[in-house]
This record gives sequence, structure tokens and C-alpha cells, in this order.
Amino acid sequence: MKCSLFEIEKVLNEDFSGWSFLLDEGIAWKEFQSKSGKPILVTVSEMGATVRSKEGLISPLSEKEWKKHIPSTVEIFLVEYLWSDGSLSPNDNLNIFSSDILEHIYQCVLRWNDIIR
Repeated sequence: MKCSLFEIEKVLNEDFSGWSFLLDEGIAWKEFQSKSGKPILVTVSEMGATVRSKEGLISPLSEKEWKKHIPSTVEIFLVEYLWSDGSLSPNDNLNIFSSDILEHIYQCVLRWNDIIR
């Protein structure tokens, strides 16, 4: 990590308020409301942001649903982080969040990669 622990703590408190973390695994997660009002778990890591879905279903899961189906869930990229140029590649086929929530998630992916690189 290129940031000091103080800088990391500051970023987590300011930019990731309300998120949960497994810092040793390099992941953060938070539930967001979908366009339809359903809570959906979003995980941010060095690879980008993903949502969890029960195998065979397109509908992403809330954290509570995911915990019931951990062995049978798959990750679907919401946005992929491209290390080569530090850019994002959104999954346009997954239209589940409003533009302001998507923008917040995208910014979190960029900030996350700033602090863990």
C-alpha cells in the first residue's frame, strides 16, 4: 500500500462511510437500493465492483439473501477496474442502479484502488 495508515483511515471514514471492510482481503461491501427499491449487495475490490446473484438467477441479492445462499452464488461485474490505465469498464447489461448510485460506486472503486495500490 502506498498510503499511510492515517491516510487510509481518513479515506475510509470520508469516502466509505457506511461500508463494511475486510482490509486483509482487500474488499469493502455495502447494500444499495436498486431502481426497484430492492437492497442489493455491492462488493468493491481491486478488480472493480461486483454484485452477487444466486446461480441461475439474474436478480442480484441483498446481503441477507446472499448469506442464505453463499455456496450457490456467483459474482457479476458491475464495473471492472482496468489496471493498465486505471480506468473503469462498466457492465452496461446490468441496469439495476440509478445513475447517482452508479457514479458513487464508480468513485469508490477508483478511491479503493488509490489506497490499496
